[in-house]
Amino acid sequence: MDVMYDDNWAAKLMLEALSYLLLVFSTLGILTTCAANISLEMQNIKTMFLDKMFAHTYEDGLLSYEKQLNLLLKRDICYLTAGKMFYFDRGFLLKALATVFAEIVAVYQVGSLLKPKN
Repeated sequence: MDVMYDDNWAAKLMLEALSYLLLVFSTLGILTTCAANISLEMQNIKTMFLDKMFAHTYEDGLLSYEKQLNLLLKRDICYLTAGKMFYFDRGFLLKALATVFAEIVAVYQVGSLLKPKN
Protein backbone atom coordinates (compact mmCIF):
# COMPACT_ATOMS: atom_id res chain seq x y z
CA MET A 1 0.00 0.00 0.00
CA ASP A 2 1.47 3.31 -1.09
CA VAL A 3 0.47 6.14 1.23
CA MET A 4 1.38 8.90 -1.21
CA TYR A 5 -1.09 7.85 -3.91
CA ASP A 6 -3.95 6.55 -1.79
CA ASP A 7 -6.27 9.05 -0.13
CA ASN A 8 -8.00 6.45 2.02
CA TRP A 9 -4.85 4.74 3.34
CA ALA A 10 -5.67 5.04 7.05
CA ALA A 11 -8.97 3.18 6.73
CA LYS A 12 -7.32 0.41 4.71
CA LEU A 13 -4.51 0.12 7.22
CA MET A 14 -6.93 -0.09 10.16
CA LEU A 15 -9.04 -2.72 8.37
CA GLU A 16 -5.94 -4.77 7.60
CA ALA A 17 -4.64 -4.48 11.17
CA LEU A 18 -8.04 -5.45 12.57
CA SER A 19 -8.23 -8.49 10.33
CA TYR A 20 -4.73 -9.60 11.39
CA LEU A 21 -5.59 -9.16 15.07
CA LEU A 22 -8.81 -11.11 14.60
CA LEU A 23 -6.90 -13.91 12.90
CA VAL A 24 -4.23 -14.07 15.60
CA PHE A 25 -6.67 -13.96 18.51
CA SER A 26 -9.03 -16.52 17.01
CA THR A 27 -6.12 -18.87 16.29
CA LEU A 28 -4.75 -18.50 19.82
CA GLY A 29 -8.25 -18.99 21.25
CA ILE A 30 -8.65 -22.26 19.38
CA LEU A 31 -5.21 -23.40 20.52
CA THR A 32 -6.03 -22.50 24.13
CA THR A 33 -9.20 -24.55 23.98
CA CYS A 34 -7.32 -27.53 22.61
CA ALA A 35 -4.51 -27.16 25.15
CA ALA A 36 -7.00 -27.17 28.01
CA ASN A 37 -7.98 -30.73 27.11
CA ILE A 38 -4.43 -31.98 27.70
CA SER A 39 -4.65 -31.73 31.48
CA LEU A 40 -7.99 -33.55 31.44
CA GLU A 41 -6.49 -36.34 29.37
CA MET A 42 -3.55 -36.58 31.78
CA GLN A 43 -5.99 -36.89 34.67
CA ASN A 44 -7.89 -39.62 32.81
CA ILE A 45 -4.63 -41.52 32.27
CA LYS A 46 -3.80 -41.29 35.98
CA THR A 47 -7.29 -42.56 36.83
CA MET A 48 -6.89 -45.46 34.41
CA PHE A 49 -3.51 -46.35 35.96
CA LEU A 50 -5.05 -46.34 39.43
CA ASP A 51 -7.93 -48.56 38.33
CA LYS A 52 -5.60 -51.05 36.64
CA MET A 53 -3.23 -51.05 39.59
CA PHE A 54 -6.01 -51.86 42.04
CA ALA A 55 -7.49 -54.50 39.72
CA HIS A 56 -4.15 -56.29 39.31
CA THR A 57 -3.35 -55.99 43.00
CA TYR A 58 -6.50 -57.86 43.96
CA GLU A 59 -6.11 -60.50 41.22
CA ASP A 60 -2.40 -61.34 41.15
CA GLY A 61 -1.03 -59.93 44.35
CA LEU A 62 1.43 -57.04 44.18
CA LEU A 63 2.59 -55.79 40.82
CA SER A 64 6.21 -56.05 39.75
CA TYR A 65 6.14 -52.52 38.36
CA GLU A 66 4.26 -50.96 41.26
CA LYS A 67 7.08 -48.52 42.04
CA GLN A 68 6.99 -47.08 38.53
CA LEU A 69 3.22 -46.67 38.65
CA ASN A 70 3.42 -44.99 42.03
CA LEU A 71 6.01 -42.54 40.69
CA LEU A 72 3.78 -41.77 37.71
CA LEU A 73 0.77 -41.26 39.93
CA LYS A 74 2.62 -38.95 42.32
CA ARG A 75 3.68 -36.57 39.55
CA ASP A 76 1.61 -33.43 39.38
CA ILE A 77 0.22 -32.06 36.16
CA CYS A 78 2.23 -29.01 35.07
CA TYR A 79 0.40 -25.79 34.31
CA LEU A 80 1.53 -22.37 33.22
CA THR A 81 -1.01 -19.75 34.22
CA ALA A 82 -1.74 -16.17 33.36
CA GLY A 83 -3.09 -14.83 36.62
CA LYS A 84 -4.82 -18.20 37.17
CA MET A 85 -7.20 -17.12 34.44
CA PHE A 86 -5.69 -19.06 31.54
CA TYR A 87 -3.88 -22.36 31.86
CA PHE A 88 -1.19 -23.06 29.32
CA ASP A 89 0.97 -26.12 28.99
CA ARG A 90 4.21 -26.81 27.16
CA GLY A 91 2.42 -28.04 24.06
CA PHE A 92 0.38 -24.87 23.84
CA LEU A 93 3.47 -22.68 23.85
CA LEU A 94 5.06 -24.69 21.06
CA LYS A 95 1.85 -24.59 19.02
CA ALA A 96 1.44 -20.86 19.58
CA LEU A 97 5.02 -20.12 18.49
CA ALA A 98 4.63 -22.33 15.43
CA THR A 99 1.34 -20.64 14.54
CA VAL A 100 2.77 -17.14 14.91
CA PHE A 101 5.80 -18.11 12.80
CA ALA A 102 3.56 -19.64 10.12
CA GLU A 103 1.37 -16.53 10.06
CA ILE A 104 4.44 -14.28 9.71
CA VAL A 105 5.70 -16.37 6.81
CA ALA A 106 2.27 -16.38 5.15
CA VAL A 107 1.85 -12.60 5.50
CA TYR A 108 5.35 -12.03 4.14
CA GLN A 109 4.70 -14.30 1.17
CA VAL A 110 1.35 -12.67 0.39
CA GLY A 111 2.96 -9.25 0.69
CA SER A 112 5.75 -10.19 -1.69
CA LEU A 113 3.23 -11.58 -4.19
CA LEU A 114 1.17 -8.39 -4.13
CA LYS A 115 4.11 -6.07 -4.78
CA PRO A 116 4.14 -4.79 -8.36
CA LYS A 117 7.04 -6.13 -10.37
CA ASN A 118 9.15 -3.63 -12.28
